[in-house]
Amino acid sequence: MTTLVDTLRTVGLLIYVSFFDALLGRLLIAVGQPEQARARLDTALAQDTGMCFYDAELLRLRAHTHTDPDARRADLGAAVALARRQGATLFELRAALDDFELRVEPARAALIDAASRIASNNAWPELARVPASLSNDSPRI
Repeated sequence: MTTLVDTLRTVGLLIYVSFFDALLGRLLIAVGQPEQARARLDTALAQDTGMCFYDAELLRLRAHTHTDPDARRADLGAAVALARRQGATLFELRAALDDFELRVEPARAALIDAASRIASNNAWPELARVPASLSNDSPRI
């Protein structure tokens, strides 16, 4: 998959390539290769394709590659802010959930705010995680 995504980038087929980079980043994180995941996500964030629809999600995923809590916090904060500016409420909610799991109380307001802008009858799994997260205030990342 890495070869395919790199080939797409090389030949200039950049539509959705950031989505594929995010998928590769998730896979690399899952198999315990955070440095390689971070490199992949950094490449996606640095590429000037004119498409930034997935940048908040790339930042959120990159936060999971850091061992330093300040670096995680910075990426999660940037992801929440960018998603909010873009009106990407699902990405904002995902980043706010991750930030809440990392910092708990300082991130509570952003999590509640993001969740409040989604209809409560929505079936998103992220929305279902909010009440459970808020009721169990122990850091889990």
